[in-house]
Amino acid sequence: MADSENAPASGSVWSFVAAVFVCTSPMVMFPDMPGWARAGTLVVGIALIGAGFAQLRREKSDPDRGGGAAPPA
Repeated sequence: MADSENAPASGSVWSFVAAVFVCTSPMVMFPDMPGWARAGTLVVGIALIGAGFAQLRREKSDPDRGGGAAPPA
């Protein structure tokens, strides 16, 4: 359990965090933003979500990264 607390965050986590900020921040900070700009930020956010899922898939399929095995001592 202690190993997972000190594990560095994966790339997919950062993609999902970025997607949340890209999708929500412009709409909260700039309520008068034109519709085309709102649609553009949503498209970029959805693309980041897709990139996050692709990265998560790569991380889960790679046996050398993560997994249940303990690192060699």
